[in-house]
Amino acid sequence: MVTPPSLVPNVVSRVKTDNRDSRKLASMLAGGFLRRIHILTAEERANRQLLRTRNQIERHRWQIQHQIKSILLFHGKKTPETLKENWSELYVRWIEALEWDYPAIKTSIMALIKLYRELTEQCKVLTKEIEKLAATEKNHERANLLVQIPGIGTFTAMALLIELQDVERFQRAEQLASYVGLTPSQHSSGEKVRIGHITRCGNREVRTRLVESSWTLIRYDADAKATYERIKHQTGSGRKAITAIARRLAIRIRRVLIDKTPYRINGEKHLQVKRESVKRFVLKKA
Repeated sequence: MVTPPSLVPNVVSRVKTDNRDSRKLASMLAGGFLRRIHILTAEERANRQLLRTRNQIERHRWQIQHQIKSILLFHGKKTPETLKENWSELYVRWIEALEWDYPAIKTSIMALIKLYRELTEQCKVLTKEIEKLAATEKNHERANLLVQIPGIGTFTAMALLIELQDVERFQRAEQLASYVGLTPSQHSSGEKVRIGHITRCGNREVRTRLVESSWTLIRYDADAKATYERIKHQTGSGRKAITAIARRLAIRIRRVLIDKTPYRINGEKHLQVKRESVKRFVLKKA
């Protein structure tokens, strides 16, 4: 078995040798104090590498966007009212056509624009490769189930499946919530119990995708919307409320994949068009 070093109980001792460490680990293993981690197959590691490479390139692209915006702001270049700052092709061409007082600034901007275009193209290529995995025998059924959830498209579905792999390895829903870092921290002493922020331990990629999807979910799921409003009213924070919805969504996703049943919400008729269109897309790829 493989156990994470960060979760090995620390026994303070002034004497540290290999023999002592070996006996300590053996005793902890016999007593059931060591936790086993899930080992990915070679194929699963390859797919995860593909996903994370795409995300790294996307983050790099965001940094380039911020650099370009900073230069525009520093030199007082304001976006025309008829043009939105959504990084569309028209917006990028407007930046390319700008006139500058010094050629050096023009050269810098054009170099950043070229890099932005290259990163954008690579993101598209890797995204298509990840979406192709939805048509494989291993992922076809599970991807079809996930894309029926409001806020989850084909790419997000594959991102969740690649990072989580087999959700049945989480015997309880709380284990999955803990794995993605959506479990509230707790500090208790005597009769005092204080619930803090989420732990943010575990898989950051899944946690980010769940939070992003939750914003769309509350627009279509009446129960999720009601829960969001209730928690927001109690805590005074929309951020805490959407985090709670993300935790509920993770638990629902686990149940959907284990039971192999679609996500059901109020207003199912409204979502039927989305479900059928996404289903045809995945089936067409297959």
